[in-house]
Amino acid sequence: MYALWRCDNREDLATLPVIFCGDEGEIFIEAPNLRDLLRVLTLDGTHIDDIELEEEDHTDGHREYLAWLDEHFGLKPIQDPAPIHKAAFEQYGRPFAEWWLRREPGYASLAEMLQELACQWRLDSTLDGRCYGCGVSGCEVEWGRSL
Repeated sequence: MYALWRCDNREDLATLPVIFCGDEGEIFIEAPNLRDLLRVLTLDGTHIDDIELEEEDHTDGHREYLAWLDEHFGLKPIQDPAPIHKAAFEQYGRPFAEWWLRREPGYASLAEMLQELACQWRLDSTLDGRCYGCGVSGCEVEWGRSL
């Protein structure tokens, strides 16, 4: 499920960051705004399931969605969501973690919450890197490091 995070009183709600709330309790910043979420959705779930879809494997209506997106917003499909996720994390990661920690005290620290958010999208990772806190293969974000 996606939701707009009302982080301030801005007038244009489409510029609010978008958070993802997963069915297993995960919650993180998905996109810095609604326009970027629409671009991420061109991947048709592959960024969540971490799989490559062949053209014939996309969900019903995928082609229609891409045509609608182009016609109404001039947006093209993306191949890699990492730049969008990184921009969202850099802009909203810390304020979101601070806001969430006031509501959900289950994290030991702000650093732990930021670590989880960064590791979710494997920010600052390399293919052969080692994770220093979350166990995600390839993650090099260190626990407690200022992000």
